Amino acid sequence: MLHWVNCNPKTLTTSKIALLTTAKASSMTKVGAMLPGKSLSTVLLLAFLVGACSRGGAPPGAAKPPGVPVKLQRVETSTIEDSEDYFGKLEADRRVVLQPVVEGRVSQIFVSSGSRVAAGTPIVQIDPDKSQAEVSGAIANVNASRAALDNAQAQISSLEAERASAVADLELQNQQFTRISTLVSQGALAQQQLDQVTRDREKARADLNAIEKRIQAARASVDQANSTLKQAQANVTLRSEELKDTRVVAPI
Repeated sequence: MLHWVNCNPKTLTTSKIALLTTAKASSMTKVGAMLPGKSLSTVLLLAFLVGACSRGGAPPGAAKPPGVPVKLQRVETSTIEDSEDYFGKLEADRRVVLQPVVEGRVSQIFVSSGSRVAAGTPIVQIDPDKSQAEVSGAIANVNASRAALDNAQAQISSLEAERASAVADLELQNQQFTRISTLVSQGALAQQQLDQVTRDREKARADLNAIEKRIQAARASVDQANSTLKQAQANVTLRSEELKDTRVVAPI
């Protein structure tokens, strides 16, 4: 049986160790045979005490382990940028398919693939020579129609002057017929003179009627010239639009 008395080696004496050591005779005999002249129990006790005392704290005056150097930093407030990456497919809110309105050969391309364009930016130029020729022809037709209209209106003016003369001649022939008729009825003049005046009056009336018909025809010509002029002007507008359509621009 072993009893712990004191862990201080300075106070541990041999007499106290002997008092704390007990063993059976048989054990002493076996140990004595192994270690003659010594007590095995005493040796074990001493070894245990020495080991226990050696596991104690470091003796006074022993050097302390060196410290680990650290770096101090002042704490400050700042803005942290928070960003995230996403993978996806972007689709435009509006999309258009560019297609020329007029047919022709592409003579120039103003932008390249991937370029940013604004509404009205030229994209493609179609060869404008054919459309320009059509515009020139339409303008020539307008000029010809305007000339025809001017001629028709001038003809009306001339016919109206002839009509005024024919009206005056007819009035004169009517007066002459009235006077001759009176004289013939009174026997002052022969019947042949009345017949002549009658023929002259009828001719004046026929001339006036002919002039009236010519005026009507001239007015119809003016109307036709006006219609042709308007059609030619509309054709100029159409051809001009086609000429403008030879340049394809960005709609948005």
